[in-house]
Amino acid sequence: MDRPRMRGSIWLGQLRYMQDTMGTAPLTQALAASTATTRTALARVLPVSWVCTEAAAEFKQHVAWRVGEDCDALQRRVCCGGIEYTARGVWRPMLKFVPDRMLASRIPTLYRRAFDKGGLEVETLGTGAVLVRVLGWPDMTHFDAMGIASGLEAVLSIAGRTDVSCRFGHGSDDAHVYFELRWRAD
Repeated sequence: MDRPRMRGSIWLGQLRYMQDTMGTAPLTQALAASTATTRTALARVLPVSWVCTEAAAEFKQHVAWRVGEDCDALQRRVCCGGIEYTARGVWRPMLKFVPDRMLASRIPTLYRRAFDKGGLEVETLGTGAVLVRVLGWPDMTHFDAMGIASGLEAVLSIAGRTDVSCRFGHGSDDAHVYFELRWRAD
């Protein structure tokens, strides 16, 4: 089975965030502690390339240990911060004017640009709430799901939505992972 990969620009945003908030020492130590496969995978990432999510997860786990932070907490913080770094640009202020329905309909496109495994279906649950199903990646790790949930929250926050929350889990048939995304509709 193919290993899931994320777009290099997403990883590089996360790496810049970690460098700016933690300094280079724990990152250098974490890279040295990583497997040779992970070191090789992370050494040659370009914005348009892909990086294996397993390599990113291994590296972040080493970073968490070195900075004394819970792995899940670090994943949430780094994924949100990375999206903030990646989302800089002209279109960022324009997101605040995109209606909720249109923003929700673009989630699958954003996902396809960020990950090379699976696809998304979005179902509107009501005002300020959508259910997002990941199809084709039933064995998604908790760590990857937490990263995607954090990224979804970050995108909606950048778009000016408030009280954003996202919870995730496996569907009753274990054939898909779902994310329930909620925000305060203004």
